[in-house]
Amino acid sequence: MKFVKIRGNMYMNNLHNIYLEKFKTIKEIYQKYDFSTALKNIESDITDIMNFKVTVPLVGGFSTGKSSLINSIVNMELLSTDITPETAVPAEISYGNGSINYCMKDGTVSSCRISEMDSVKISANEVNLIKIHINNEFFAKIPDVKIVDMPGFDSGIEIHNRAINDYLPKSLAYIIAVESTEGTIRASILNFLAELKLNKMPVYIVITKSDKSDSEQIDEFITHIKKLVEQKMDIKNVKVAVTSADDDETDEIKEILLDIQKNSDNIFKDYYDRKLKSYISNLESYLKKQISLPDTNLVQIQEDKKLLEEKISEMQKELANEKNYFSSQAERCIEEIRSKVESELRKSTSVFENIVFQGGNIQEKVNFIVRNTITAGIRESLEPKLQKYISNVSDLISMGDIVSDCSSPLLDKSITDDNEAKRTALQSAVTPVATAIATVVGTLVGGPVGTVIGAITGAFLGSAVNKYSREQEENQKREAASQRVNQIINEVMATVRPQIESVIHEMTARVDNDIDSAFSAKIEIKKKELNDLEANISRSEDEKQIKIDSYNNDLKLIESILAN
Repeated sequence: MKFVKIRGNMYMNNLHNIYLEKFKTIKEIYQKYDFSTALKNIESDITDIMNFKVTVPLVGGFSTGKSSLINSIVNMELLSTDITPETAVPAEISYGNGSINYCMKDGTVSSCRISEMDSVKISANEVNLIKIHINNEFFAKIPDVKIVDMPGFDSGIEIHNRAINDYLPKSLAYIIAVESTEGTIRASILNFLAELKLNKMPVYIVITKSDKSDSEQIDEFITHIKKLVEQKMDIKNVKVAVTSADDDETDEIKEILLDIQKNSDNIFKDYYDRKLKSYISNLESYLKKQISLPDTNLVQIQEDKKLLEEKISEMQKELANEKNYFSSQAERCIEEIRSKVESELRKSTSVFENIVFQGGNIQEKVNFIVRNTITAGIRESLEPKLQKYISNVSDLISMGDIVSDCSSPLLDKSITDDNEAKRTALQSAVTPVATAIATVVGTLVGGPVGTVIGAITGAFLGSAVNKYSREQEENQKREAASQRVNQIINEVMATVRPQIESVIHEMTARVDNDIDSAFSAKIEIKKKELNDLEANISRSEDEKQIKIDSYNNDLKLIESILAN
């Protein structure tokens, strides 16, 4: 077995090809020694490496020139600019083979070449998402970046939800587009920035249509925008690009995209290095054990098998206790967050009443408060407890801990690497807390809450207020608005706790699944260490030496993977 660099997919980053080969090598070694538990995870990692992209949603108000900007970057009329808010759909653009996939609302996919797209007869109302794989000189420089041209936020609250739900867990940054003549950032975008802040998401700002303003106006606008965004998100030195599709002025936005590509390489390398260390740590433990103890007697092995089973049983009980303790903490967090949501909604009662009194719809504001309060609550209340839980469990199930009080040379932790290294390696096998949170937070207010508010405000409230506006005095109308707002808050709160429970339970289930998988993989290797030492007893000296040579070769191979 040789570790060599392969060319791989022509649309893949060279760094990805290198790591793809590393993981394939690790997979072969795991297969060679029949370690089945971790193989599924390694195969999943290989697939993820082949498809790795960082997502960069391009967000702004309707008709801010986002599509024109992308057309200018790719130097062709790729995206239609003659659309309405009702027909706009997200378009994902990344480096590829020159094809377009139309993902339809009925679940089917229709494909064509980019050169054929003008002849495609598909109604925009039937399309859910467009995926464009462009073979373009500039996109070849950013092969890991997938830009998402989001419909304008004027298209409705669903676009706001989708910009979070579909893309937050997969995004490295968001680019906010603002037209030079707008003078400031729209309220809907400012609310969106507040949500990105809660999720610790970096942002860039692009000022479009700069040809419509003079240089002095642009300079003033940049100063205003930077100050506004930095205050809203509590950040410094936000990058602002000035662009003009009409004048092909795209150098600054290209610099931002190149910067994101560079960051994506660092993130990719850090993430998969940690994965590799986790897999290699297990292999090293096994290989070093076989090399160090080839002549163990059968009685010792059988005694240690029994001892190992006892230790595993003890650990399983302790692990169950840790899970139960964290579960009780999570339940308390659920109630704390629910109370915070109700408190924030009650604080905004007068604002809601004024909107309802004027015949408006409060869905967007309620959505914003509920989602952001839950997100903040998870970050503040649950995240530290989840971090501590992962740390405790990692300490518990590190293999050094299994054998920490053993005198047996077969189970002595001194044979393996230091325990802290193993603990760190195990933690790298668990979904990062930030990722787990981002993945499930995107589901907030996508169903029951939105349905309740939409039904009540869109139908019942509007007609009630209009009726009172015709038949009774202003104080009666305000009383009606107050009653309806109180009803809405009660209806919303009836759905909030189940939703918080669902989000937190899904999050902890993801982490628990990773912990169980890592635990099973380590147990499998520990058992196999003893089984293979037992099998070695019946081998001749020559056969033993051949085995040791093979173990040493594989040990050098996996060490070279980390070194390169």
